Amino acid sequence: MKHYAAKILLFGEHILMQGASALATTLPQFSGCWAFAEWMDAPEKQFRLHEWADYLGSIPVIDADAFKADLVKGLFFDANIPTGYGLGSSGALCAAVYDQYAHHKISLDNPQRFTELRHILAEMERFFHGSSSGIDPLICYLNHPLLLLPDGNLKLIQLPALSGVQLFLLDSGIPRQTGPLVRHFKARCEDSVFLDRMKQQLLYPSDRAVQAWMNGQAEEFVQAFSTISRFQRSHLPEMIPPAVQTIWLTGLQQQQYYLKLCGAGGGGVFLGMTHDFESVRQTLHKAGFNTFEVS
Repeated sequence: MKHYAAKILLFGEHILMQGASALATTLPQFSGCWAFAEWMDAPEKQFRLHEWADYLGSIPVIDADAFKADLVKGLFFDANIPTGYGLGSSGALCAAVYDQYAHHKISLDNPQRFTELRHILAEMERFFHGSSSGIDPLICYLNHPLLLLPDGNLKLIQLPALSGVQLFLLDSGIPRQTGPLVRHFKARCEDSVFLDRMKQQLLYPSDRAVQAWMNGQAEEFVQAFSTISRFQRSHLPEMIPPAVQTIWLTGLQQQQYYLKLCGAGGGGVFLGMTHDFESVRQTLHKAGFNTFEVS
């Protein structure tokens, strides 16, 4: 049975709308696949799927009738992707439906049509969020690291290993909603002083981190990551839960690890960087947080 992995936005959170690049990839630790439930369990496992199938009937490329027929048989999406974490739970579901039920689906070796595919997936995901960029389901469908350029173009990339650098995700244990956080950041950017500081200490270092990673430049990557971490801790504390703020500051002070927003912030997971993950894992576990490596 084919699995559809979760996704994470590693760099470019919020600042994509300010002209930064963004880097996203899949997270195979969390995924979903199609399965069939016993009839008595189907209603609970198929939450909103029948309603969504009706909505998909308005999207010509999707065979909504075939999807509905399988739902009657007990089809559901069996996933361990947490909701409200920014990991693409609805994106993986959209990718799975498109892959299974699209007429003449766009293949993975046809990058010239990825923008078209993104628009289709955005229309599918709009049912769950009211609006969608289509990025989350696209990443889940492509199952490949993706560079998002400020002009809207997409580029499949390879991410080399960074010598001596280990990335990890910290689970805050707190679900969050993206919309209010995005609106808050947009409001902050109306202040010209904040906007200038953000570009110098967040946008430019974020782009440097992406390029350094793509070029395998570990030292440059660490410097850019630490700059991002300091800026977000100082100027975006409202996007960091209080308990996470404490360990965030500890990492900055001891230089044992650094944390940054991963997606919208506010909860869900946060991206960490260290030279010794096992030591940091134990330290953060004692503080009450689960962590796992980004492979």
